[in-house]
Amino acid sequence: MERSAGAGQAFTILEPNEGAAVAARPLLIRWTLVAGAVDYDVRIHDTSGSIVWQTHTSATSADATNSRVKAGQSYYASVVARLQDGKTVASSFAAFNIVRP
Repeated sequence: MERSAGAGQAFTILEPNEGAAVAARPLLIRWTLVAGAVDYDVRIHDTSGSIVWQTHTSATSADATNSRVKAGQSYYASVVARLQDGKTVASSFAAFNIVRP
C-alpha cells in the first residue's frame, strides 16, 4: 500500500534516504503519493543550491541515472507536487552522497 499525503500537507522523499550514500547508477528518487497531485517536478541540487538535474512526471518515482551527479559529491533531492487546484506542495530536501564505484 502506498503512503499518501493529503492535499496541502508535507510529503516525504523515500529514496534516497536522508544522509544515504548511494551509487550514481542506478539512481532512483521515490516519494510518498500526494492526494490530489496532478504531477511532480523532481530536482537534484548541488551543495550550492544549483539544479544539476530535473524532470517532470506523474509517477511517484523518477530515474535519475542519467543525471550528472559525480562520485564523492553531496546532493539534495527535492520534489514539488502540483495539485488539481493549481496549488503546489513541496517535500523537504533529502541530502545524499554519491559513492565512488
